[in-house]
Amino acid sequence: MKPEERGLNVPRFLAVERGRRVLQGLTAPASSPSESPAGGTDRSPRFIFAGDASPVLRVPWASPTLHAVIVFALAFLIRLLFLREMAPHPLLDINLVRGTDMEHYIQWGRRIAEGDWLGRGEGAFYQAPGFPYFLGLMFSVFGPTVLPVMVAHTVLGSLSAVLVYWIGRGLFTPAVGLVAGLMAGAYSLLVFFGVILHSTTLEVFLTCLALLTLVQASRRGGGWWLWAGGTMALAALVRPNFLVVPPFVIAAILLRGRGQPARSLVKAAGLFLAGFVLVIAPVTVRNLVIGKAFVIVSGSGPETFRIANSYDSPPLNFRYPTLPQMPLTSWAFWRHQIVKGILFWWGFEVPQNVNYYLFRTMSRVLQWPLVAYWVIVPLAAVGLVAARNRWREMLPVLLFGLGYYLSVVAFHIVGRFRLPLVPLLLPLAAYALALAWRLARDRQWVRMVPGVMGALTLMLLTRPWGFPLIYPVDHANYGYILANRGDLADAVRELDFAVSGLPEHPNLNYDMGRMLLLLNRPAEALTRFEREMQISPRNPEVFRRAGLVAARRVGDPARAVRYLEQYLVLAPDEPRAEEVRGELAAIRARGGTDR
Repeated sequence: MKPEERGLNVPRFLAVERGRRVLQGLTAPASSPSESPAGGTDRSPRFIFAGDASPVLRVPWASPTLHAVIVFALAFLIRLLFLREMAPHPLLDINLVRGTDMEHYIQWGRRIAEGDWLGRGEGAFYQAPGFPYFLGLMFSVFGPTVLPVMVAHTVLGSLSAVLVYWIGRGLFTPAVGLVAGLMAGAYSLLVFFGVILHSTTLEVFLTCLALLTLVQASRRGGGWWLWAGGTMALAALVRPNFLVVPPFVIAAILLRGRGQPARSLVKAAGLFLAGFVLVIAPVTVRNLVIGKAFVIVSGSGPETFRIANSYDSPPLNFRYPTLPQMPLTSWAFWRHQIVKGILFWWGFEVPQNVNYYLFRTMSRVLQWPLVAYWVIVPLAAVGLVAARNRWREMLPVLLFGLGYYLSVVAFHIVGRFRLPLVPLLLPLAAYALALAWRLARDRQWVRMVPGVMGALTLMLLTRPWGFPLIYPVDHANYGYILANRGDLADAVRELDFAVSGLPEHPNLNYDMGRMLLLLNRPAEALTRFEREMQISPRNPEVFRRAGLVAARRVGDPARAVRYLEQYLVLAPDEPRAEEVRGELAAIRARGGTDR
């Protein structure tokens, strides 16, 4: 019976039927895939947007190569503009500040470039060696300067965006892949780390490579599982958190392949594990032979775990604890993990070594409306729920993400540590956007409301609001950078910001005093030295400098004598003690007071 014969409103009936087909298309695979003997599928089941041939979701210029070129061009242009903007800026000297991870990696890379490829005499690797060896290769080819590495970062970041496009295309559709790739190209923190000589850009690139091979292994099986294990091992050589992930992927292979012959599942898991071990093994052997210790990749894990999970460890970032580590069986430990697990999804990009927000105040490019973490996390959550009928097919990449998430939560929550998860979040976020677009096109407003309201609510919860995003230590670091460049007035201003937030921090007032002396402001310098005396009363050098300033620049012999005598109490046998005794004698000879 035709609709009109049943007394139905024909246009409304057709609209409902069209909407029903939309939802069916969004939740049903295009075909029933045949299983691969290695635990994958010979043909990937697709998440079909209803009527892929419709003009609304058909991606123009459907060539995958052209899509990849568009994504690369956008990502490269943004990164190149940012590099051009920041290359002459003093803040970029943060890469060379002593004590930062960047400076340590650069020095390590230069030693490698000079011929110490095995790191003889260094013991087992304490930090992951992947990025220093990448730097060593770059320095060997281009010399010890850092600009070529930044250019390489620009290229790697752009290629990462292209890989995200292919990941999204493999998980969903070309439209989703294109949106995900463009979002990766314009992702704010990925742009930022293009000029920071940290391992982050290389980590993300290798993570994208591992995810893409994992997607291909899930679809095609066979030797792709070997490649998936090998690329994940490469990522682990740069970010050792990935050492935790293989058991999750193997579990996904076994769970996803229920009903298949056990032999094919064991083969797939074995190939994956073999690829992982083959790539990791040379580093482990090197640590055993040269470092005389069985260390799989790097030895910092136990100490980092202690720092992250002691009774006075903060849930965000880290500080060196004074209290003991929480027992694994204690409620305090698990409560700490729950708090970190929740804060992992907060949009604040917790800084370590460098502060994205400080750079943002000085960069026009970073002030553009780039894609942020607090935007993609809610969208990815909506996309994950919408894709629930495909979770089994996506299980390897989903458990990959779960394993990495748990590995970060067990240690520190820092903005850059979360970035390797972003290549998985972006396709899910892009899927949510494509779904919303299709439902809006078909005027399925009621069906859009839960997803839209859920995403907006999560954005309000995850966006960082109303608190200082720039720490006093960031001002201190920038102040020292400016001082090393000879810009003492601005350096004093930045250190003053730091002191206001860290009034009891040692050496800040002392260093400000030294800079003020060079600026010919001795009275202010003496005030700073006197503040430092209250913070560090056992530091003899503060008393020596304060005494000399009081005697020679301020004209206060009484204070000069008091401070110089205190120096002799604290350091009577230091090389400069004779100079101080001579200064005291000169003051008294000029009629200065004994006290």
